[in-house]
Amino acid sequence: MKLDPYIRKISDYETRLIDAIGAQSCLVYLDTSALMWALRINAPARQQFIDWCRSFEERLRIPVWAAHELQRHLIEDTVKRTIKERSSACERQFHDFVSLVAERSDDNIARAVGAGSSDTLIAKAQMIQSQVRKMSDAMRAGNLTAAYEKVIEFVNEFVMESDLLDISRELSAVGEFRYSHRVPPGFQDGAKSENRYGDLVMWEEILRDSVGRGAGQADNACIFISQDEKTDWISASPFVDAGNGPERQNRDHAKDVPLAHPLLQHEYEKRGGSGTVFVVTPRRLSIIAAKVASSKPELSWSVDEWGKVSYLDGPAAGLHIADAEGGGRRALLSGGERQAPVSSPIDRTLAFPSVSEVLTGSTTSRVESARGLNLTELVLLLDAWLSEVLSGTLRPHQFGRLLASITGENAIAAIGTALAKTREQISNQDNAKVHFGLGVALYFQQDGALRARPSTELGEIFFDLCREPDFSEGLAILATALREAGLAETFIPGNSKTVSFEIEATGSNPKTLMELRIDGAVVTQTVCEDAETRILDCLNDEANTASADQLIAISGRIFLIDPDRMTNSYGKRKFGIRPEMGFVELDFKSPEGFQLPSED
Repeated sequence: MKLDPYIRKISDYETRLIDAIGAQSCLVYLDTSALMWALRINAPARQQFIDWCRSFEERLRIPVWAAHELQRHLIEDTVKRTIKERSSACERQFHDFVSLVAERSDDNIARAVGAGSSDTLIAKAQMIQSQVRKMSDAMRAGNLTAAYEKVIEFVNEFVMESDLLDISRELSAVGEFRYSHRVPPGFQDGAKSENRYGDLVMWEEILRDSVGRGAGQADNACIFISQDEKTDWISASPFVDAGNGPERQNRDHAKDVPLAHPLLQHEYEKRGGSGTVFVVTPRRLSIIAAKVASSKPELSWSVDEWGKVSYLDGPAAGLHIADAEGGGRRALLSGGERQAPVSSPIDRTLAFPSVSEVLTGSTTSRVESARGLNLTELVLLLDAWLSEVLSGTLRPHQFGRLLASITGENAIAAIGTALAKTREQISNQDNAKVHFGLGVALYFQQDGALRARPSTELGEIFFDLCREPDFSEGLAILATALREAGLAETFIPGNSKTVSFEIEATGSNPKTLMELRIDGAVVTQTVCEDAETRILDCLNDEANTASADQLIAISGRIFLIDPDRMTNSYGKRKFGIRPEMGFVELDFKSPEGFQLPSED
């Protein structure tokens, strides 16, 4: 037996695995966990994975024991039960986290994470919680019948004809010895009361099938596709070399080299096989499949959806779309050709209202009824308005306009709670209309003219709404209306343009803030009487200091610019703030986007 290298080169591993995939003498096996994974993923990804497996034709095998275990899981509806348990557990954990935020949050903690106040932070957490709850409900409601039928059909095509009785006789004599001496595979299942030898049965099926058919003619023995990453199957890589020297393995970014346990390789060779035994997960295999497809345009593989469900970061930071030599990248769809994204047609029966429709009618009496209420009273009032939305007596965009019109110390907390409830109680399309009405009211007066300065208390919450996919159509309509009204491009919501943010300060550390500039224009002044908002009013900091990150967050909220768009070369550096320093008036219609106060 040979020990595996401590530091492993990713390129060497992937090259050997790619060669094995292309060799006609190499057999490919799937275990139960890989089949369960195929049941769980979405339909396009499942189809791509199955199509890729089918491309091996007679080289693909499914052990009888894997099919036997899958049958039991289908009868017991294990996949459905697991989805319910996982989604419910995530929902409970996030509820606990939101409770922790509510208990611990104060203005200092809120500003540390880029929120303007404790109320804003709690409101944002509640909004996310409602989204998690809706997603959890959707996960539990999914129907798996079509998935079951698809996978059953696939298994029946490729299931082996192993003699399990003969295998069971042999394992009854040696199984206990193997597990008690930690001989792979499956020794970590030794404590199970049921199916403790399942992995060992599948391994014996693979040995008898692959060695018996001479699969090791070339330097590639067999590939075992499994979700199992326990050390009784694989030898994990403590350190890998991705081309820039040794670094710790990272499975989430495909920076790992999962070799078969050395004793598995040793046993394979002693039983008459040659070459390498690969044990690889479907997610890691998606990277390899993509590289093979990229280097061979004649293949008709599509692996993009398979890659998406395998890695959260897009996937594996683009590794799945690099060719086998690491050269130019291309979209890996059918035949290796780039295809235009498919857009879903917009249902015009659910079209968004216009800006003028949002602004039609007076909201004075409703807004007055909300004035001076405590938090509990205000939440109850907004609940009543939401009930009107549900009954159809209040349009969603009108509800959004009303939310944007509420002011006072309890406004942010109550509005955040109301927006969280809308996500749970109305459709995604109507939710987007609420967001649209809120956005229109932030920027426009009732007569349709742009506000001299937008309503700013809801700035951070509005940024979050702009990032929601369901709001994309409404956001585009709002952005077009703002451009037509003369709003400078710097302030267009949803704009991806980077905005420069500069600080001028003087004196010793911490330096005293003199000016803030956004896109080259000064946005601060020192005449307290003429300033609508003082910087210190946004800080409530006894030391009268703020970091560059805090100043960006405040400026973004005041001028409705997403802070993520503003560049910052000042890091965490602290600046002293003079009590009289405030923010200038803003003229949206000036060509530069800003107009300083007149000197007189």
